[in-house]
Parts: sequence; C-alpha cells; structure tokens
Amino acid sequence: MKTKILKTVLLLAVSFTCVNAQTNNTPESRVKGFYNWYLKSLVQDPSRKKTQTSFYMSNRFNRWYYSKAGQNADYDVFLDGQEWSDDWVDNMNIGKAAITGNKAVLKVMLSFPPPEDLHKTLRISLVKESGIWKIDRVKSL
Repeated sequence: MKTKILKTVLLLAVSFTCVNAQTNNTPESRVKGFYNWYLKSLVQDPSRKKTQTSFYMSNRFNRWYYSKAGQNADYDVFLDGQEWSDDWVDNMNIGKAAITGNKAVLKVMLSFPPPEDLHKTLRISLVKESGIWKIDRVKSL
C-alpha cells in the first residue's frame, strides 16, 4: 500500500514538473526565472551555485563560465559589470524575445527605484538545447 501511494505521489510530482517546465519554457520566462533567483542569491549569498546556474546556461556558456578564464573574470558575467543593486530584484523589466529558429535575443532592464531613475540594460542571447531555452550570452547595452 505504501509503495502504491509513493508511486502515485512521485507520478504526480513528475507530471507537475513537466507541465510547469513546458509553460515556463519561453525565453522570457527562463530569463525572468534566472534573474529572480540570481539577484536574490547575490543578496543572500554571493557564492556561485553550480547546479542552479548550470540549469539556466547553455552548454557553451557553462563550459566557459566554469573554465579557468570564466572563474578568473573580474566582473559578474550575468550582469556584465562589477556593480549590482539589491533593488534590481523588484525592479526588473523583461522585454519580448526575438526568436529565430533555436536562438532568441531579448533585453532586460534593471532599474533603481525613484528618485534615482537609473537603469542598466542587458542583451541576453539564448539557445534552445534539448527543447529548453538556455542563456548563452549576456552583454550590457
């Protein structure tokens, strides 16, 4: 009986995860999910979390990021700069993606709340790998 209940719970969990992954598999939702997590993790704990970042990164970007060159970068590659603000978590605007085949590009605006009215704009390039959109490049505009 316990085995049957456990199998049912496991099946429901896998089904929910698959449905959730499909509805959240747009370039916009993937970028929003990543930056919501990433900016909050900078506030809480700035250490790099390989499993979580790898989940959002393309294979190419992942290899570079965890290479000697990526680890020795003197800037935050996801913000393309050295500065960040914890205000960005609540002041993020994700633009609509331009999709061409298995590639997409979109803009992310990270803003400071008024009265500063300053912002940082990023150009995020994504690739579709195994049916999932992954961040492949980040560049400041």
